[in-house]
This record gives sequence, structure tokens and C-alpha cells, in this order.
Amino acid sequence: MNKKPLTFLLLATLFLALSFIVYSCNEPEANMPSGYTAPLNTSSTAQSKTGEIGASLFRDADNSNYYINPSGNSKISGIISSEAGPLENNHLTTKGYVDGLLGNVEQEVSLSNLIYVNGTNPSCPDDSIMIMRHWLTRTCSSSSCNDPKECSTSVGWFESSPACSYCPYYGNYQTCTANSWDAAICAKIGTPLFNSHHTEEQCRIWGGETVIVEEDVKICKMNSASCPGGWTQYKNWSTTVPGQSPFPISASEPSGPYYYTGSHAWSNTGIESSYCNRCIGMTSNNEFCGTNNYCSNIRYYYYATITEIGCY
Repeated sequence: MNKKPLTFLLLATLFLALSFIVYSCNEPEANMPSGYTAPLNTSSTAQSKTGEIGASLFRDADNSNYYINPSGNSKISGIISSEAGPLENNHLTTKGYVDGLLGNVEQEVSLSNLIYVNGTNPSCPDDSIMIMRHWLTRTCSSSSCNDPKECSTSVGWFESSPACSYCPYYGNYQTCTANSWDAAICAKIGTPLFNSHHTEEQCRIWGGETVIVEEDVKICKMNSASCPGGWTQYKNWSTTVPGQSPFPISASEPSGPYYYTGSHAWSNTGIESSYCNRCIGMTSNNEFCGTNNYCSNIRYYYYATITEIGCY
């Protein structure tokens, strides 16, 4: 029997098998067919895929504790960066975007805005508010009604005073409320303005200036026509510039001159106002402001413009 053809066949088969293994685990050579695409493999060479990759979990090769799970929560390590800011409520944002929003806001720098005080019913400093107290127990009792004849309030840190119920009298329980504490936590609010609604620090954040009026009343002088939301104007403290009438003095001069209101420097003065009657020119239909009632009884009111206002 001639064994050469069999040997040749075995060698050819082995060569084809080895070629398949080599080309399936390595990037294709330059002389590979044009339709050939390299499979993903475990090599250190960067690889790309033109189609989508679908998987239930993507695990970090360097640390198996981190992963991306498209169907649930992910746990990642490192930095996620984005050049664009968030457009929707569920979008991620970056530190740079947040810093940009707060870049013009002046913030007080301190190690802590909390203050601890103790003693017998201690109070907080003037520039702070009490946010929590360490309440002591209080026992209330009575022998003139049904059980429970007494109760004791809880001891501990609470925002409001703890209470308990005791001694039902005709079905109505009496309430025992704690009334003493030995420590408190205060939150620093800054130097208060008039009525303690806002502080000097908040005034600066709004671009205002703290000023003292009427001897010892401290308010915020703002470069604005009105106080921000949550703020209140203190009396009539303001600065104004003259306000212009809505129409010129004469129909024959549509570009002016105009009537103007009065104005005042920084003081407790009401806003100036004036009015004119609606007039229409005899030879033209141009409206103008008349000072007499011969035009019409329709009045146009106009006011001075506030440029500074006192708020608290």
C-alpha cells in the first residue's frame, strides 16, 4: 500500500487546522481577503467593532468589583467627563458645570456652621438659630383620674419638645410636655439684618450693601427696582431717577420733548408719579400728553424708576 498520499493528506489537514487557529486568534494580515474581519480576542492589541455589542454586564478587567450593568445599577471607579451640560433632570453633570453655576456666588468659608452650647436651658448666640435640643425628662401625674395616672417624657436630642399623655379625664388625655434641656445645637446664620429675616452674608450674595438707617436699623441696599423673592422693602427706602411720560408733549413733535416725574436720592421717600391726559393731534393722529382735561378724561400714569431699594 502506498502511504505517501495518506501522509500528504494528513499533513495538509494539520496545516489547515493550524492556519485556522492562528488566524482566529490574531489580527488578519495584509494579504487576507477583503471581506475578512478579525474576531474579538484576548490580545493586548486595540480592537474595534462596527456593529453593536450586547451584554448583560460589562466587568472591569483590572478590578472585578467595578462593572456597568445596562439593566440595573452600575458600580464604577474613575472619572466620567462630559463637555456638554445636562439638558434633562435625569442627566449627569460635571464638577466644572456646577462650579460655573456657583462661580459668582460668595460663600462663607468656615470649618463648621454648627455650634454646641450647654448649661441650664442654654440659648444660641444672636447670629444663630437653634435646630435641636437635648431634652430632659419631665414627669406629670395626677391622682384624680384613671390610669395611667402619670407619664414621663423621653430624654434625648429632638427638634421639638417630646410629650406624653396621661390621666384620661372623661375620655380626654392630658399632655405632659418637656420644658427643660441641658444642651443645644445651633446653626450659624450670619449677622442678622432688621427683623432677623436675612443676614449681611445673604445681602452680599445678592450683590447688595449693608447700610444702617434710622439710627440702628440695618438693611440691605440693593441695586434693583424691587426686592428679591422672600425679601421685603423696608418702608420706602430707595433711590429713583425721573420717569418719562408715555407720549410726547406735542403731536407735532413725536420725538419729544416729554414730561418727567421727580426723583430722589437714597432716602425714605415714596416713588414719584405723575399723569397726563390722552390727547390726539388735530392735524395728525399722533397721541400726546396734555395737562388739561380738554383732550379726554383718560389719564396715563407714569412713575419714577427705582434704581436702589432697601430690603430686609
